[in-house]
Amino acid sequence: MTLPLLPPGGDLLMVLPAWIELFFRMLVPMVVGIMALIGVVLVLRTRADAFDAADRKPRGTWAGLLAGCSIFLIFPWIGWLMLGIPVIASLVITGIYWLDVRPQIKDLLANAQG
Repeated sequence: MTLPLLPPGGDLLMVLPAWIELFFRMLVPMVVGIMALIGVVLVLRTRADAFDAADRKPRGTWAGLLAGCSIFLIFPWIGWLMLGIPVIASLVITGIYWLDVRPQIKDLLANAQG
């Protein structure tokens, strides 16, 4: 994908859709990919029995899922070559970890310590 440039004497509205597509296809997945990498580090630093106590998949499963997601999200053109399915699945898996799994485990560990 080449960067859309403004043609000489052209209107900004001609290239705006291309910039919006570039933003959602490349930049958003890259930012979420960095969040997936941070999630891998946090998963590996969390006690393994916390995942069992929260009735979630084991720690190694979440670490592997987030590591795989980070590859497809940091390099989104790889996933878009496969019809975008890996990128979309990676966005969903990373969102599930950050919005569902991590808060539950964080609350569980906070209540266990105090």
